[in-house]
Amino acid sequence: MSEPGKCKLCLQVKPLCNSHVIPEFAYKSIYDSKHQFLELNGDTRTYSRPQKGFREPLLCEECEAIFQRYEDYFARLWYQRDPLPDPVNVDILKRSGFDFEPFYRFHLSIFWRASVAKEPRFSAVILGPFEEPIRQFLHGEVATLQHEPTVCGMVLRRPLTHELCNWLMVGPVWKRVDKIKIYTFVFGGCSWRYYVSGQQGPYQSIRLSRPGTIIMPVADYTKEGSITRAWEKWRGMPNWKEPFG
Repeated sequence: MSEPGKCKLCLQVKPLCNSHVIPEFAYKSIYDSKHQFLELNGDTRTYSRPQKGFREPLLCEECEAIFQRYEDYFARLWYQRDPLPDPVNVDILKRSGFDFEPFYRFHLSIFWRASVAKEPRFSAVILGPFEEPIRQFLHGEVATLQHEPTVCGMVLRRPLTHELCNWLMVGPVWKRVDKIKIYTFVFGGCSWRYYVSGQQGPYQSIRLSRPGTIIMPVADYTKEGSITRAWEKWRGMPNWKEPFG
């Protein structure tokens, strides 16, 4: 626990936890034998090898426990009960029969935490007028949202072997589609796309939907724009040197 501060979720001054934006379990598949992962920085065109996912004083213990329930549910479902196939030899995957509410709130909590975090790695996410209603929804102060954020996913695989890309994390990055900001996070073998808008946006036919269904196209990771743009930007540095190996 850190010094007392204002919890971003309940807005009370309490001792704050060193909170993750993306839960630690999402990093496990990208750690090497030294419990490190390779982080590429496209802005500075440098790389580092952190040993833990990124944290900051964000939530009090009570609010941390709220998000922990959603994280536990997603981790059990995605990594234990119904894991993605590896290799991925189909063009589309459908998951159904799960509990929509904790699955949705898990993704929404990541989207919202990235918006309120001070960590520069998440500065791309700006929810603006949608941030406060989402906070109220996640904290249980309101039961519904006027503008409900969209969550959809795309499964990523290697081009030749069709190996599931669960060793890759990217994000958040964004681009505009139909004048709407679409944010992309890559973890858990998928490219997750989140957005919230006052108008109907893209991906409606494959969005996460009630009572618990998600349809996910399958794509080679080399065709995922957020990955290729970040990689090419990083490789464009002067005196570029391959960091792997």
